[in-house]
Amino acid sequence: MMKSTTIALLALTAGSTSAQFFVLYGRDTVVSRIDPIVSPGGIGMHAHEFMGAGNIDQNSDYDSLQKSTCSSVGRANGNPIIEDKSAYWHPTLYVKATNGTYLRVPVSFTDYT
Repeated sequence: MMKSTTIALLALTAGSTSAQFFVLYGRDTVVSRIDPIVSPGGIGMHAHEFMGAGNIDQNSDYDSLQKSTCSSVGRANGNPIIEDKSAYWHPTLYVKATNGTYLRVPVSFTDYT
């Protein structure tokens, strides 16, 4: 099995004591100043890192996400979840370097091998 960098997130099933894991493979699929919920069709107030459906853009909605042909989401056992057409995102963090440039802060990944 190929070693991959992953982020594991815990998703609790409503009304159940069992839990399911899903994994975001590798890196984000998009880093951009878009937010399809807050600023649909426009430029967002800040950058976000997106994972999940591979076709996310500023005009994304339920119908467009359902047309995605790939996803960066998979099961913790390494099998992809092709059916997951969701988009997941969080604000992008930056740090100011000593030379005055801004560097994106990497997301903390966990390697399950």
